[in-house]
Amino acid sequence: MPDDLTLVRKVLAGDLDAFDALVLRYKDRVYRLMLRMIGNPEDAQDLTQEVFIKVYRNLQRFDSSRRFSTWLYRIAFNRCVDELRKRDRMGAVPTDGEPPGSESAESIVLKQEVYRSLMDRIYDLPEHYRRVFLLKYLDDLSYAEIAHVLGITDDDVKNRLYRARKKLREQKTLRKAGNGA
Repeated sequence: MPDDLTLVRKVLAGDLDAFDALVLRYKDRVYRLMLRMIGNPEDAQDLTQEVFIKVYRNLQRFDSSRRFSTWLYRIAFNRCVDELRKRDRMGAVPTDGEPPGSESAESIVLKQEVYRSLMDRIYDLPEHYRRVFLLKYLDDLSYAEIAHVLGITDDDVKNRLYRARKKLREQKTLRKAGNGA
């Protein structure tokens, strides 16, 4: 399979199959990002499609000295932020997405409970910590990629991750203490 830059060049030359290859390569990752940030599978799917439409329409603006995946994530992340702001203005509350899996019902229920508990704690984080945390641990971006996507420095990324982890540990301790009382 050709690398991203080769595919981008082919798309810019009019090869729609090359764009299909880029979509196939990244659609699941973009969808997971949307689902984690928005929480609703249908909305995440719609937003994923919107992101790829925007990518196609703006591909000539892509800076080939950078990684395509980072540029794509920045577009996806910004679209997600716009949607969350829109929902905030409308007073909508995101619903939790469910983790995928095809295991026993008991195992699925247990994983869903753990997943929901973790996602609740993550959603309780201040937005600037939550964004960095999700991009690092759920989408596996590097510090540099996160910094580029969010428009912050690498040191800011490290600092926010440290503080997000610390807040999650504090939340976990508080919840355990609250359940034991």
